Amino acid sequence: KNKVAAMQFLKSMFFCTYFFKQEFLPLTTFRMTQVSLSHGVCKESPFAFAGYGMFCCIFGDIKAGYRYGQLAIGLLERLKSLGQESFARVYISVYAGINIWNEHIKLTLDPLLQGYRCGLRVGDNEYSMANVQTYCTHSYQCGKELSLLEKELKAYSQQMFEFKQVIVGQLTTIHRQAVLNLMGCSKDPTQLTGDAMDQEMLLRDATENKNSLLVCLVYFHRMRLAYTFGDYHLAAEMAEKSRDIDRKKPSTIEVWMHAFYDGLTALALAHQTKQMKWMFIADESIKKLKKWSLHAPSNFQHQQVLLEAEYAFFMGKKKKASTAYELSISLARQNGFIQDQALACERAAIFFFEYDDKSKASILYGEAHNCYLSWGAKGKADQIREQSPF
Repeated sequence: KNKVAAMQFLKSMFFCTYFFKQEFLPLTTFRMTQVSLSHGVCKESPFAFAGYGMFCCIFGDIKAGYRYGQLAIGLLERLKSLGQESFARVYISVYAGINIWNEHIKLTLDPLLQGYRCGLRVGDNEYSMANVQTYCTHSYQCGKELSLLEKELKAYSQQMFEFKQVIVGQLTTIHRQAVLNLMGCSKDPTQLTGDAMDQEMLLRDATENKNSLLVCLVYFHRMRLAYTFGDYHLAAEMAEKSRDIDRKKPSTIEVWMHAFYDGLTALALAHQTKQMKWMFIADESIKKLKKWSLHAPSNFQHQQVLLEAEYAFFMGKKKKASTAYELSISLARQNGFIQDQALACERAAIFFFEYDDKSKASILYGEAHNCYLSWGAKGKADQIREQSPF
């Protein structure tokens, strides 16, 4: 009974340690796993194994992480007769922190919605809302049409605040404003101020409340927006300010996206300034994407190849860059990432225009414009139409 009570206590600590005291996260996770292995499993054990699998991914053993994740899901099903109190907690750990490194991210969407519904049924509002917040984040990367996603973000964020889940509600609100910016619904697309939120007010409140996670996520979204809209110096500044994202939200999509946009920003500035210092960041990003591509090429390979294309462009390797751009466009299209397809077309258009192949550049600018429009990013599509050399 004492061990079961200890497991319940440790499980209850996980949410708070994840968002506020990450340094204690390994302690709670490893202790739960140790108790389960030493004294037998209980209904809290699937959550322990899921958390342990997440840490395997953080420390680089992605295959072991996947095995522990599958163990957690299998054990959860076997212990289903004891209740579904742990479903939402296990699902968020496995499908947000493990499976994105091992299989196509689209395969996480239905389980995350299932975790959201299970959590609501049993009154686990914290993890229910965390599941649906992650579902929205993954839907964005899967290329969901932005006007539809914005409606979901708005509805779910209202529900989060109704259930007094303020942290995930604020994270969802930040994401919603970023989507609105891409749709063209803001005066300055690199500032997170508009219908959903006021950037300066949120940053001030987060700083006063010592909520470094919210501050980091504001900078993270601004990094992506700044790069997307061509303000590379601002993107670099925001990338630096959100560089500890791997500690704030370990083993999540934000870690993946930061590495990708950090590399793109560094390569853009290397090309713009001719300073080699940016290549160290680019090398690190390519190294990460290569490693992740070994386990889930459908998620990472097109991004890795795009970074390699930009690298070859900077180094003056025209043939290698041309081949890599075309491959990145093809892989992004094949795996259903329309926003990354748009980005690869845009970067390829810049490359071909610089090498005086204006015909191909014109076609690629057109493809980028159409992809952004199909995704719902009218603000970005308008920028291409207005600023492209054609």
